Order: sequence, then structure tokens, then C-alpha cells
Amino acid sequence: MQKKTFTYLIYLIFIVVYSALSFILVKEKTNVFWCGYVFFVLAILISAALTVISVEKRSSAFPIELSLITFSYVYVVITFLVNIIFGKVFVLPFRQFISIHIACLGLFVIITILLMLAKGQVVKQNREVKTQLGELQPLIQDVEKIKSKLPDLSANIRTPVIKMIDKVADRIRFSEYSTEEAIEEIDNRIRTKLGELQNEVSNMAKNQSENTKAVESYVNSVLQLVDDRNSQIISTKSGI
Repeated sequence: MQKKTFTYLIYLIFIVVYSALSFILVKEKTNVFWCGYVFFVLAILISAALTVISVEKRSSAFPIELSLITFSYVYVVITFLVNIIFGKVFVLPFRQFISIHIACLGLFVIITILLMLAKGQVVKQNREVKTQLGELQPLIQDVEKIKSKLPDLSANIRTPVIKMIDKVADRIRFSEYSTEEAIEEIDNRIRTKLGELQNEVSNMAKNQSENTKAVESYVNSVLQLVDDRNSQIISTKSGI
């Protein structure tokens, strides 16, 4: 609340200073003057609103929110330059002057809407990824337990086994996600097979065995189960 009030106070001071300088330095208050003044104040108010909203409701798409804030600053600067260049230097007629401001405002609104739509998509994707990671977390943790055993393997087989386990980790991490209860059964089968794989890796490390056939078999079984899981989820989503 204090940050919000402080932000609005800064923008209010900016408006007051600009207004004071404008009324003191400009003696003839023409339609062009009032048009430029209104558009500049509007630009500041829009920038203030976007800044407060973006900071107060910060989301996982903060880089885009930062772009919104920055772009609002750019619009304020452009509005000021339009007032100086076309209102003071070239002194355009009122219709041409307001047309330039309307065009700038329209472009600003379009780009802002596009950025907000992009923000919505990023937030949605991040939410889906978070949900997916939360659902797959037990499986990922099981794989991490297996990885913790790998340094104890014989040096002759360590690298190929690491590659196999990494393949399992990637296949799980980037697999489909679903909240359907029907997936729970196949998830349990995957966890069971991962437990067997962990026991096999532990025994190999303990005995310094270099026979990787059993590990390959467990890895292939896990990969097949994950593929079956993905196919089941895709079929459920498509209504097949």
C-alpha cells in the first residue's frame, strides 16, 4: 500500500511540475496547447496505472510486465516530444496536431494489448508447467535418488549408465501431465519400476559390477511405461 501511494505521489508531483511550467512559460493557451496538455497528463496517468498494476500484481511474466512499464515511459516521452516538435517548433494546425496524438495513442494501446495478451499466455504456460512439475515431482525425486548412487559405480560403466538415467529423467520431465485419477495406476507402476532400477544400481555400486543388462532392461521398461502414460493422457484429452 505504501509503495502504491508513493508511486502515485511521484507521478502526481510530475504532473504538478509539468502543469506549473506549462502555465508559466506558455502565455497563449490555444487549442493546441490544451490538446497537448491533456494528452501528456493522460500519458502520465496511464503510465502510473500500468506501473502500479504491474508491481502490485507481479506474476511469473514479470519481464513482460517490465516491458509494459518501460513502453509506458516511452509513450510519455513521445507525447512530450510531439508537444514540443509539432506544437512549438512547427506549430501545426489543431486538427493535424490532435491527429498525431491520436495516432500515437492508438499505436500505444495496440502494442499494450498485445503485450498483455502475451503476458496472459506466459502466465498460463508457466502455470501449466508448475502443475506438471508438481504432478511429476514424486517420479522426478525417484530418479534423483537413483542419480545419487551413480558416482559409486565402476568407472568403466559410469558414463553409459548416467546417460541412460538422464534419458529417463528427461522423458519424465517433459512428459504429458494430467490430473485424471486413471493416471495414478500407471504412475505407481512407473514408481515401482524406478524402485527396482534404484535397487539394481545400488547393488551394482556395492558389488562394483560392470554388467549393465539389468539396468538397460529396467530403463527400457520405464521409458515404455512413460510412453504408455503419455499415450493414455493424449487419448483422454482428445476424447478417444
